[in-house]
Amino acid sequence: MFTELIKKRIFAYLIDGVVISTPLYIVGIIYWDYILTAHPSQLSKLTLYLQFIPFFLYFFISEMFFDKTLGKKLMKLKVIQTENKNKFTTIFIRTISRLIPLDLATFLIFENELLHDKISKTKVVENI
Repeated sequence: MFTELIKKRIFAYLIDGVVISTPLYIVGIIYWDYILTAHPSQLSKLTLYLQFIPFFLYFFISEMFFDKTLGKKLMKLKVIQTENKNKFTTIFIRTISRLIPLDLATFLIFENELLHDKISKTKVVENI
């Protein structure tokens, strides 16, 4: 059911999740007392700072400047553009479109691709 490329992409995403989450858990532990006593309006800002911004920056910077994240590098994958357009815009759209709910499940619909690949007109390929 899963192609080798999809398996590698899933493992790469799990690795990236650990890379992004580990520093956030450490920050969460350090500021645990503040988090427990914070007002709900402060928690929404905290969520933005601790989840969205690191997620966005990690994927955007990694794919913009290196064509891959650490997970993709370890799994020997890279991102390529399928249309010759402005790379900044392409990777920005790719990163933002990752936030679409159920994006990761779309590999069941699109063979070897995810929704954010289709939207941004990019492709993940083996980096031999």
